[in-house]
Amino acid sequence: NGRQDVLYRQEVDPKRDPAQRHWLGARVDLSRYAGQDVVLILRTEPLQSADYDWAGWGDLRLLPASGDPAGQYTLVYDREVQIYENQEALPRAFLVGHVQPVADRDAAVAAMRRGGLDPRQVAVVEGAPPAAPAPAGGTVSVVRDDATGATIDVDAAGPAFLVLTDTFYPGWRATVDGREVPIYAADLAFRGVAVPAGRHRVEFTYQPLSFRLGLAVAAVALAVLLAVCVRVAPRRWWGRLRSRPMRRGRA
Repeated sequence: NGRQDVLYRQEVDPKRDPAQRHWLGARVDLSRYAGQDVVLILRTEPLQSADYDWAGWGDLRLLPASGDPAGQYTLVYDREVQIYENQEALPRAFLVGHVQPVADRDAAVAAMRRGGLDPRQVAVVEGAPPAAPAPAGGTVSVVRDDATGATIDVDAAGPAFLVLTDTFYPGWRATVDGREVPIYAADLAFRGVAVPAGRHRVEFTYQPLSFRLGLAVAAVALAVLLAVCVRVAPRRWWGRLRSRPMRRGRA
């Protein structure tokens, strides 16, 4: 309603105080704004001196109310830059045991905004798959992953739903053990397929309609060209042969 609340403020002087030349951690509770659309503003102010221009915001993390960031990031490179590995990042492909079906993209957005969903266990799927998954475990191994496709080996303890964290986009096709299966939009942006219990190979291939139409047009053009060559080339060859003068000689 046009109101601004100051949730956190701290004065720092890293230019003159070497002890402050590092990350200064702070945590702010946003639970009072649950269910509301708010704008989070991170701002540095010089106050009365330009000494504060060394300060800056960074490493913003939005966590559940009960989330604990301790141990989530591990330093893996510390030279000219520092690189941290997120230990809680979801894998490239994984199985979930529950599906929350929604009618369309708008309904998926509403479901994701309500929160309370663990993407490791539940997938918001536009159009429910024919077989409902079961909360059972399993393993996933990515065999191949490139710009034109992915091959994934799945060993599911029960019917499950495989989520591949790659963009849901027209032109992708999926097969389970060579049999084509539908691809569903999972969690708004990703691709997902239903897999039965047991060991299976899931393959994603990119075959857009434009590519298939281009192949068809090229095949027709090649066929027409071959037909013309077969029909015209012998006539020209025979005509040139007949027009050449006969040379006489002695044996």
